[in-house]
Amino acid sequence: RREIIEVRADTDGDIERAVIRRMIQLIRQYHQEDFNWESHRLNRVIVLSARPGDQEGLENFLMREFFGEPLPPSRR
Repeated sequence: RREIIEVRADTDGDIERAVIRRMIQLIRQYHQEDFNWESHRLNRVIVLSARPGDQEGLENFLMREFFGEPLPPSRR
């Protein structure tokens, strides 16, 4: 089944983070605790937590998974 989901950037304009937060909402429709994630970046299945208390770690992991490592700040 395919579904189109519209995501809007938060007031800070971070569309990538907004996409990840929406993905987490979708994950939580099916998983409330631990779930298996097939990571193509790491080439293995890992266990992640969908618990609300683990929001920050899950967001950060999925940001790396989908958008790569963050760029270091520019040095002037």
